[in-house]
Amino acid sequence: MAAARHSGRTRSWGQESPGARSALSRSGCARVRPTTGLWPREAPTPLGRRAGARDERQPAASTSSQAATEPLLLGPRPGEVAEDATVPGLARRVIARGEVSIEGDTLKMLDVSDAFWREMRTRGPEAEARPVPAVVRRSPGVMGAEPDFDVVVCGGTMGIIAALALQRRGHRVCVVERRLLEGRTQEWNTSRHELHSLAREGLLAEAELEACVVSDYGRVRVGFKGGEDVWADGVLDIGVSPAAIIAALKREFEGAGGTVMERTAFRSAEVRDDGVVVKVAREAARERLDAGDMSRPHLVRGDGAAGASAAAGPGPSGRAALRARLMIDCMGHYSPVVKQLRGNRKPEGTVMVVGGCHEGTPPAGNETGDLLYTFGDSFADVQMYWEAFPAEGGRARTTYMFTYCDAHASRPSLEGLLDHYMTQLPTYQGTPLEELDFKRVLFGAFPAYSDGPLRPGFDRVVQIGDSSASQSPLSFGGFGSMLRHLPRLSRGLSDALSRDRLSRGALAMLHPYQPSLSLAWLYQRSMALPPGSLRGPPPAPGDLRAVGKGLEPPAPVPRGRGFLRPGYVNRLLKCSFGVQSALGDAVMRPFLQDTIQFVPLSLTMAGMMFRDPLAITQVGRQVGARTMAAWFGHKLALLAYTVAHLLVRGLRRLPGVEGLVRGSYWLARVADALEWGSGLDNRGGGGRGGAGRAGGAAPRP
Repeated sequence: MAAARHSGRTRSWGQESPGARSALSRSGCARVRPTTGLWPREAPTPLGRRAGARDERQPAASTSSQAATEPLLLGPRPGEVAEDATVPGLARRVIARGEVSIEGDTLKMLDVSDAFWREMRTRGPEAEARPVPAVVRRSPGVMGAEPDFDVVVCGGTMGIIAALALQRRGHRVCVVERRLLEGRTQEWNTSRHELHSLAREGLLAEAELEACVVSDYGRVRVGFKGGEDVWADGVLDIGVSPAAIIAALKREFEGAGGTVMERTAFRSAEVRDDGVVVKVAREAARERLDAGDMSRPHLVRGDGAAGASAAAGPGPSGRAALRARLMIDCMGHYSPVVKQLRGNRKPEGTVMVVGGCHEGTPPAGNETGDLLYTFGDSFADVQMYWEAFPAEGGRARTTYMFTYCDAHASRPSLEGLLDHYMTQLPTYQGTPLEELDFKRVLFGAFPAYSDGPLRPGFDRVVQIGDSSASQSPLSFGGFGSMLRHLPRLSRGLSDALSRDRLSRGALAMLHPYQPSLSLAWLYQRSMALPPGSLRGPPPAPGDLRAVGKGLEPPAPVPRGRGFLRPGYVNRLLKCSFGVQSALGDAVMRPFLQDTIQFVPLSLTMAGMMFRDPLAITQVGRQVGARTMAAWFGHKLALLAYTVAHLLVRGLRRLPGVEGLVRGSYWLARVADALEWGSGLDNRGGGGRGGAGRAGGAAPRP
């Protein structure tokens, strides 16, 4: 049997280390008497990963092909006997046995994240109507003193980008971060064209950005079960070190005179006539974990210095009141300000993501990435999607499994999803699980709303990044969205400060209605399955359910008559991307970059109606009449925005018109709304030859 590599020593997966026993004890799970190796042990099927790999559309000789299309029971493995009624699932055992090399207290974070996700799924009408704490209040009168800063940015990981942009434009900015202002070790995947927007905005030099690129793997694959693979370049084809890029941004920010307060948490804000008083408090080195930590496995380490500029933060009392003209909320999906604005209502959609970074993938199987891939049909009212990217310059590989769903009580737990990821990973990557050495394990549930972006609820307080829900409902990362919207946000925020346009209505113009963004909602809904919509028998007990600790779905999957076949989503996606591939790079690239544009959208929809009209007609029943009606309204708005933007762009070339637009806060924001709302801010940069079909211009890896 292959051995697992941990810190220079080997250990058979059939052995249980003292560390594993302690981790299982902490997690509240019973120890398991292991058999030899992890279950299942069938030889995995490589899926187009290496030269000579068998075509995944051919029937497999081994039983692993069945694992790729049928749900696995995630209960006790064959030959195992639990010492009591509680048996840890596969993911928990892998994490426990690899605790020496896996970053962070993953089991603790998994328990915290699943508790939060369970509460969201089981939240009833009474809980949704319950009031939430008011962290922002309107107080009459003035601050009584000059502002300490022009802007206080709460939330530094993404906020440091906007903070540096504003500091470069001459505004005094303070960043408040409740943990250390540092990037995670898991790479951010983007394209060079998107990354270099930081250089175009004057934040970092191109040489500094290139120094942050860790992995460069060229083309990425898009493929669906039973279909033909499509290859594209210039889309999520590099891996950037968040630790390196956040450190560079922080260094430039402080060098430009900006202030950073680390381990300092936002507590509340009082909006006055002439500014906003932001109340913050010093956080302990090991503060309580919450839902916002789902994608931050490194947590806070030690009690080291909080940074050179942290002396400006809370004094001996641990509390401080920062006076500013504007507060920017960049605290993410689970910001307390966002919770106050949205209340306790459930999100309309959710992206559930699990994954990890691991060593052990053969070099021949780690040369390219997967942007969107499936090798199994839907089951238990979910469709699993996969992503994979080379990491650490090819020394490791990052893989994600995700699904689009809602917050219905029947949805699986994160631990159940992680179990399924572990069981299917060998089939997906063609490498036995015991040969993979996990360095990080990630998981999260990211909310999505049909009414994004979120408008400001107060004067002098505005959301950006994930807090504003300005990212595509198809995405679960805020870095790409921040890069895309950075030009208009940096211009708009600076303009608002310079012209003192800081009222709620004026700030709302920074988050206008965007038909391009609203249309992405239908795509997310068409890739999700409503509870009870799938044909076939109910899922077997244990499917996608974490065994033990009460983490199984609190409600059974509703079983109606079921009108969608298990292969429906794959059929729909094969049709869509097949049409886009035939129409060429100008049509496919915007979709791959999460941008909806009128001409590519219209051509794709027409081609799909011609190629597979039956699949298209089922979309209306799947998403519902209200969503379909709203989608047609957004499509008409997209046409109007496209025509208006092209007209405005032409007019701005006339003498004197550009100066007129830039001289008016209102005209400049309308022009930005038309450009970004039509999706025409995306000019398709970064490609090195476009997309192609597998077997054609784009070679298989």
